Amino acid sequence: MNSPGAGGKKGNGSVPGGKESTRQKRIDLLREKVEKGTYRVNPKKVADKMVEDAVRLIRSRGGSG
Repeated sequence: MNSPGAGGKKGNGSVPGGKESTRQKRIDLLREKVEKGTYRVNPKKVADKMVEDAVRLIRSRGGSG
């Protein structure tokens, strides 16, 4: 899961000394929820973000038609 494009950085999220970073702990928690089938997506947040991104794209292209 540490491939380029999946967060944009390489590495295992560890810091020197063997301590896991906060980011890696969050990744591990999310992975566990996905594997157990308990991860839930908020559909309203997803829809809001999709609309926000579409509006931003349209505006960046000059969007007046």
